[in-house]
Amino acid sequence: MAPERNAVVQRMRDAIADDLDTPRVVAIVDEWVSTPPAAGDADVVALVDALLGLDLTTD
Repeated sequence: MAPERNAVVQRMRDAIADDLDTPRVVAIVDEWVSTPPAAGDADVVALVDALLGLDLTTD
């Protein structure tokens, strides 16, 4: 995974570990979707689906 995507995943995991800070996770996802596509995006999509139940793979 690309280092910047690894950092996104880690920040999301840290937010969930911090008393299920879902608003912080959503803010991280919002920040991530505003960045250009990069290696490791599939890992972020999978984590968003697993943590929040949001399927980002459909149109």
